[in-house]
Formats: sequence, C-alpha cells, structure tokens
Amino acid sequence: MIGYDLVFIEEKTDFAMIYAALFFITISRTFIPSYNPLKLEFPNYYPISVFQKYSLSLLGDYIKPFFFYMLSFILTATFFRENADFNFLATAFAYLILGNIVRQNIQYVIDFKLTKNAYLASFIAIGLIIIASINIAFSFLDGVLISWLLVVLFFLLGYYQHYSIIDERKSSIANSSSKRGINFKLIVNNKKARMLIIVGLFFKIIVIVVLIIQAYKGKELLVDNIPIMWLFITPLAFFTYFYNNIWAFWPSLMVNMELRNGDYYQMIKQGLQLMKFPLLIDFILALPLLYIFSDKLVFISLFYITSVVFLVSFSFFWSALLPIKVKKVFQRKGATNMWSSMATMLAIAILALMQVNAWFYIISPFFLAMSAAAIWFSKDIYRDNKHKIYEKIM
Repeated sequence: MIGYDLVFIEEKTDFAMIYAALFFITISRTFIPSYNPLKLEFPNYYPISVFQKYSLSLLGDYIKPFFFYMLSFILTATFFRENADFNFLATAFAYLILGNIVRQNIQYVIDFKLTKNAYLASFIAIGLIIIASINIAFSFLDGVLISWLLVVLFFLLGYYQHYSIIDERKSSIANSSSKRGINFKLIVNNKKARMLIIVGLFFKIIVIVVLIIQAYKGKELLVDNIPIMWLFITPLAFFTYFYNNIWAFWPSLMVNMELRNGDYYQMIKQGLQLMKFPLLIDFILALPLLYIFSDKLVFISLFYITSVVFLVSFSFFWSALLPIKVKKVFQRKGATNMWSSMATMLAIAILALMQVNAWFYIISPFFLAMSAAAIWFSKDIYRDNKHKIYEKIM
C-alpha cells in the first residue's frame, strides 16, 4: 500500500510540473525574446459589444501556431504517458487556455490605463493563482474542476479589464504625458535586465516547487535540513545577477538624472522604483508558501525583511564601488563584480544563523545598521568617483 501511495504521489507531482510548464511557457512567450504590446483588434467605434471584442481577441490567439504545437504536445503526452487519462487531458488543456488569458490580463495592466477597481481585481487575481498552485500540488479539489473554474474567473477578469479601459495605449514612454508605468517599462524594454529577472524568477520557482513537493510527501523541508538553502528563499539572485551593478543596466538614466539635478538620493529613489516589481513578485512567491509549510513564522519574517533591506541598501554601495560594463546579458565575467556577489552571499549566510540559535537574532539590528551605513557611504563614493563610474559603465 505504501508503494502504491509513493507511485501516486510521483504521478501527481509529474502532472503538476506539466501543468505549471504549460501555464508559464504560455505567459512567457509575450516577454521572450522581447515584449510584444497588446493590440486592440477592434477600434472603439467598431459596431460590436465590448464582450464580443474581448472574446474575439482571445480566439484570435488560439488559432496561432504556438497553440497548435502545445496542443499536439498535450495529446502526445496523453496517449503515450502511462496513467495519463481524460482528467489529465482536460486539466492540461485548461491550463494552456488559462495561461493565455492570464497573459492578456497582465498586458492590460501594463499597456492600458484602467479604473481603480480593475487594478484591485487584478491584484486579487494574484491570490487566486497562489491558491491554484497549492491546489495543483495537494489536490484539495478536483483538478479538472478547479482548473476550468479558474479559466472562467480569469476570463471574466479580462472582460472587466477590457471594459474598464479609460485611456489610450501608453506604449511609448516618450509620448506619454503621464509617468505612470514608466518604471515597469524601463524593466520590460531593457532586454538585459528583463532576461536576468526572468532567470532569477525561474530559479525561485524551482526552489518553491521543491519545497511544495517535499511538503506534499510529508518530508522535512530542505531549508530545515540544510540551513544554507535559506539563501535562496531571499531575492538574492536578483542582486547577484544585476542589481549590485544597477546603473550599468540603465547608464543613460543615471547620466540624465545627474545632469538634471545631481541629487544622489533622487537616484536612490529611482533605483528603488526599478527594484519594486521584481521584489514584489518574489515576496508573493516566497512568503505565503513558507508561512503555510513552516512554523518558524518569527524567523521567516525577520530573516526575509532584514535580508531585503540589506540587499537593497548594499546594491547601491556595490554599484558605486565596483561598477562594471554590461555588454550583453550573459558575459563571461558576469553582470556584477564577483567580489560583490561573494560578499553578499556570505552576509546572507551569516544572517541565516538566526535559525540555529535565538542568540543570533542580535545579528538583525546589526545588519540594519550596516544597511544605513551602506547608503551613506555609497553617496560619498559616488560623489568622489562619479566620472570614473560613467567611464566604466558607458
């Protein structure tokens, strides 16, 4: 009986991985290799209802070659994979459809100005995705039922978003009188930053999936057995990949701000805006699941918050002290200085000692003080060496 349960768990895990792959690959095709803005297929004066415009825009996506290839993959997996039945086929097809609907939901937020209620509905939808992910792993509800229920809910969300468009497309930063969404577009339209963020998110998703699988199998979490794994719960990858050299990814923005007012703290505020979206996604991916699967709520909260404050503060310090030029996304010497990455990883590893003994909690205020000092010293370093920094990153 135990052997049968293990086989069943492995099958459910494999199926969950396939569903997740279909979902995320469908979404990512809009952002890789470059961002493709959402097009309104029908102008406002076209004599059809908003519901018809929205429905036809979705149907147009499903006749493209991408969905033919993905549907062929699903059918092949159903026929040739053992224990893949009609439930697998229906659920996989639902997540393929759901991925495209969610992709369009995301693009409505990026490319159009919506009403406040539409933004609130979009934020609530993030919670539904988290609930759906947990359900995939634990099968609290029937997979077919929950997947198609999500399709209906996100379809209605998309219709509401389409109905709530109150302004024309803001596809060009230069031609837009409003600054809303500029920071997100600075990330999305920067190929090097965008690709490294995707790599960092992919790595984080792998870690989260491993934790979910362990919890599902009733095993002790990997982070409890191997304390060093707590490093990967933090948004460390974003900083070792590129935020520790942030201005090398937006050198023109840095020079422009220097020429306009020369206020270093305004540059820090701009840098924080460029970090906001990836850190928010990391927070949504990591903390809710850790709160569910672990009973170390105090440690998790203190460790994560202290880590984020430390990483953000020192990113400006390292960007000023050890800048390097970034010619392409993946270069041999990396997109950040090797010593800054090693020092950052070592610091977060030391902070993770709080899990070992309660006495190590004294590390947290020390790290917060270091974070404040890092901001202060980064200002002096930038002021004394800004011309050298420009030469290195331009």
